[in-house]
Amino acid sequence: MRIARRLTFAAVLFALFAATLPAAASAVARTDAKQWSLGTRAPSVNVGYSLKNLINNSYVRYGSRTFGINLVWGSSSSQWSFMPAPPRPNVRDHRKRPMVPGEKVAVYNSSNRSYLVYGSQTWGINLKWSKTPVYQWRVETDPATGYASLYNSSAGDYVVYGERPQGINLRWLKDVRRTESQTGVGSLHDATVTMTAQPVVQGFVPFLGRYGGGVNFNAVLTKVSNPSNGAPLAFVKPGFSTQQCGSPSAVTTLAPGATMTADQLRTLYGSTRPSLRQQIAFLACASTSASSVFLNIQWQQL
Repeated sequence: MRIARRLTFAAVLFALFAATLPAAASAVARTDAKQWSLGTRAPSVNVGYSLKNLINNSYVRYGSRTFGINLVWGSSSSQWSFMPAPPRPNVRDHRKRPMVPGEKVAVYNSSNRSYLVYGSQTWGINLKWSKTPVYQWRVETDPATGYASLYNSSAGDYVVYGERPQGINLRWLKDVRRTESQTGVGSLHDATVTMTAQPVVQGFVPFLGRYGGGVNFNAVLTKVSNPSNGAPLAFVKPGFSTQQCGSPSAVTTLAPGATMTADQLRTLYGSTRPSLRQQIAFLACASTSASSVFLNIQWQQL
């Protein structure tokens, strides 16, 4: 595999460091509405925030994807702001002030320069982009923990983390609670992992994604597959770096449409059924100009 794009030595070390360290355990359950962190216990309007989900310990942000709304998981970025309804038509209130409890706001993304709104989707969660503000959101925070919920009045429900086969892993809370009540020990679940490219300067370009984490997530990884329309992925073995992606002894390669064997899972993650109580990092090199690649995985409830 020839990979022309390159990144800095520091970025390579960072990717490897992030891939080997376990994530902090989530302090909330998957069925809790308040599972978001804004970095503050008292959010304000017209202020930029990052939206971190406490279940998968990652940030939701604007990004291109094949299926569903263009949202991805990635690093912190203060690209979200809550805009209040104008005091009178066609006059926006630009003042920065504490959000009033129960206040309906529009959710604006500065990267996409659009508003997040409820809307039907063929794939993924029913959310769309609008060029005009729609005041249909309520942001509720717990003053003790600072954990926040995102309630959409048009959907009549909360946006939370939840695995799905297509689109970003976001669901409506009612669906998650219904699924949780219908699933039990031994049940199998499909999910998609987004792996994002790191800043490119020199060396081999890695793609990094994570899945799992949380004291209430008692599950194991059972299957990892490369979509048939994906690029060949060279997964970095423990003890090697992404600068060695060109060496067959440093990587295990997964072709498009292929599924990891038991030996590949054991080599990369130390087990044929690695635990998902702590996040698993997926680190691979790929010869592609895309900003992200995807993995299809399966996990089993214990």
